[in-house]
Amino acid sequence: MKILTEIILYNPDLNRLRENIEAVRKQCDNILLIDNASINKTEVKKMLDECPVTDVIWNQTNRGVSAALKQAMHYGMEHGYDWVLTLDQDSVCRNGLVKAYQKFAGLDHAGILTCIVDDRNYQKTDQFAGPYREVESCITSGSFMNVEAYRHTDGFDEKMVIDLVDYDICFNMHAHGYKVYQINYHGLLHELGRGKPFTFLGKKYTVLNESAQRHYYIARNQVYLMHKYPDYVSWKRCLVKEAKYEVKILFLETDKWNKLISRWKGMKDGVKMAA
Repeated sequence: MKILTEIILYNPDLNRLRENIEAVRKQCDNILLIDNASINKTEVKKMLDECPVTDVIWNQTNRGVSAALKQAMHYGMEHGYDWVLTLDQDSVCRNGLVKAYQKFAGLDHAGILTCIVDDRNYQKTDQFAGPYREVESCITSGSFMNVEAYRHTDGFDEKMVIDLVDYDICFNMHAHGYKVYQINYHGLLHELGRGKPFTFLGKKYTVLNESAQRHYYIARNQVYLMHKYPDYVSWKRCLVKEAKYEVKILFLETDKWNKLISRWKGMKDGVKMAA
């Protein structure tokens, strides 16, 4: 089994990136970095003189997460890889993650494998019985993607740019007869934005306090996915999610008005995007 690890870069913290590369370098055959026009590209290049990276794609502009992931999968197909481990620049995989994934690579119609993800900012229990389970979706960071399965899908959607790109590829896999499995292994140390936990009426929630621009993309892509995958994202589900986002903004976030306006504009553009 030939395995590629790809890491998308955008103004990375060099110490975290070095930690990320060191954690994965002995677990795969090669590492591919895709840089989305980082402003600290010169420093990244100097650091890479000391790091075991096979190849780097230097994008001249920030093409977004979806385009970079698409580049990585095409690289994997062109160079004969069987599976691609996709990582964010801030995510660090545990020792033995790839080995754990390999045990389940033969699961029925496996398109994507994911693991239990631990967040640096807060404790979140995500336990389940058994060695694995089928899930609807998973984050792209830490995902183990079947190159042959990906070849039979529509691939990553570059129109989405950023946010909900993970949902899109998972739904795409499902639509083409493939499955997403989560293995019972704590395999990734991740950081969900600036996520902070809070409890309201006995229930636990997370507030990311993202920028107004990010809220625009989240709302836009949510509506776009509703039109693109009606079997997986109903209008009711979309409205419930939107209501939760807006309540969090009103009661728990800063720059409330700009964020709400951005979300409303995003929903309007999501309808146009799906037309």
